[in-house]
Amino acid sequence: STWEQNETIYSCNNGLKKLLIRTQSLKLEEENLLEQLVNERSKVESLNLTITELEFDAKEALMNISERAALKTRDICKSCIEKIKTQDKDLNSLKYLMGRLQSSYMRQKKEAETLKDENEDLASKLSNQEEMLRELQELSLIHISEPTRLLSISYAVFCLKKKKKNKKK
Repeated sequence: STWEQNETIYSCNNGLKKLLIRTQSLKLEEENLLEQLVNERSKVESLNLTITELEFDAKEALMNISERAALKTRDICKSCIEKIKTQDKDLNSLKYLMGRLQSSYMRQKKEAETLKDENEDLASKLSNQEEMLRELQELSLIHISEPTRLLSISYAVFCLKKKKKNKKK
């Protein structure tokens, strides 16, 4: 019936609104993840630069010939190695986070594509419902027979007929 079709159209519209909101939410999440990825890459570049500087410091310290310098150099090297180990752990953590960000991004991209497909399906259904509603609006109820009995239950026959379109000349 028309009421059920209107309810279906209303339900489809609500579904479309929810999909639009979810799509916008996913877009914001995607932008946040991309921003995090850029920040993480910046940290990795900074760590690589720091590691290069530490390696340079270690090489410079090893060049000192005196025993006192050698002891100091040894201490500097130990410190550099500890920093490098710490930064290597940080780098591995960042690589792990980048991997998670990339997989999250791919999952959200796939979900967005699914939502897009669902949105297109709902739009197609809505279009079909609108076409059916237009067709129903072109029909009219006509009475084609009189009641057949004089009993307490009497029947009359009705039928749907296509409305005539008024043509303007």
